[in-house]
Amino acid sequence: MDESGPDSPVHSALLSVQETQNSSCKKPVAFDMPLCTVMCLTLLGLLTFSYVSSNNVNNELFSGQYEFIDLSHPFDNLTVYWPGVQRFEFTKKTEQFIGQNMSWYAANEFTAGEHGGTHLDAPYHFSSTGKHVGEIPLTNSKVNDDPNFVLYKHDLDYILNDNLGKPCVLIFKFGWTKYYNHTKYLGINEQDKTLNFP
Repeated sequence: MDESGPDSPVHSALLSVQETQNSSCKKPVAFDMPLCTVMCLTLLGLLTFSYVSSNNVNNELFSGQYEFIDLSHPFDNLTVYWPGVQRFEFTKKTEQFIGQNMSWYAANEFTAGEHGGTHLDAPYHFSSTGKHVGEIPLTNSKVNDDPNFVLYKHDLDYILNDNLGKPCVLIFKFGWTKYYNHTKYLGINEQDKTLNFP
């Protein structure tokens, strides 16, 4: 089984930063939880790096004390795009020797519409008077079986139940990565304009 993919236990579990018994190192520990993935970082966890001088940040980060989890997905010509939007297209690849010292140089270029993949529209999208992306608080709605489900405060109260330390960072797992396919993700085919997704 792929332990790093979007359906791996790491991606499907509740991650909590807890102090290990014999170390001050913070270790991500996985717990099963339905509906969403929640990561709660205690204030101590958030401030782990505060004592580290700028000269030692790199050494501290790569000291082996921390686990980094890659949550990214490929962004390419298979990425789901909004109907009618310019899809990802690799346009140019340059590999050559340049300058008096003939240094080797490589560069790539691509074009893509902004409404592709998982993204947040910047500065705004459907409302000309709406908030710009930098003004939107870090809150989200949830989706599970119902793509039009709305998450209310009482839902969060039930999930958190005052058991997670504050401040917290909540990461919601919507489960839509399993629909890495245009028709299933948007709920339509290329010609249909009646969208049905979060």
